[in-house]
Amino acid sequence: MDLKKWIKYLLPAIILIGIILFWYKSCNIYDKYSVMKGQYDALAGEYDKYRTTVIKEVTDLRNIISQKDKEIRNINAGIVDKEGKISTLHTQTAKLESANATLKDKDAKIYNLEQQLSLWKQKFAIAETIISDKDKIIFSLNEKYEAQLQITTRYKQLYENEATLRGLAEQRIKLADKKLQGLRFQLNLGKGVVIVLGGLILYGLVS
Repeated sequence: MDLKKWIKYLLPAIILIGIILFWYKSCNIYDKYSVMKGQYDALAGEYDKYRTTVIKEVTDLRNIISQKDKEIRNINAGIVDKEGKISTLHTQTAKLESANATLKDKDAKIYNLEQQLSLWKQKFAIAETIISDKDKIIFSLNEKYEAQLQITTRYKQLYENEATLRGLAEQRIKLADKKLQGLRFQLNLGKGVVIVLGGLILYGLVS
């Protein structure tokens, strides 16, 4: 076959095939990159919204914890005060018991016992309020625990979302590098093809 005819028909075909392959591969990589970019942008938007929500919720939960801490401190202070009153009543009761042992008069003994009974009633009443206060502390501690658990859960979800977002970003970078390397290879290959074909053309023209 005449070289000039071979160049005339085969050269356009080779160039056309090269262009088609270059276009197909570039479009394929670009489509993947575009899909991943869309996923990343969508997730990034959701992450920013969720992060804003989490910050507000965590602030509210920490305010609850702070409020419960204050309530517990106040209740404990009240318990200490009530325990002091019970201690004082114990002392008074002990004095009455000691005095009762030396009393001879029946009416005086009865009066002494009535005073002791009154003091015991006061001690029982205060003790019941202390039990109620401790129940309130337990309830407040449970609320603190629930609030802290919610904070931990929110931060865990935020971390997982951030990790997913970071993973997509890393995939985008790798895909972009792959796309760039592919384009460079195709460019170098195209240069080589042009040089070879140019040589063939020149050879065909001068021979």
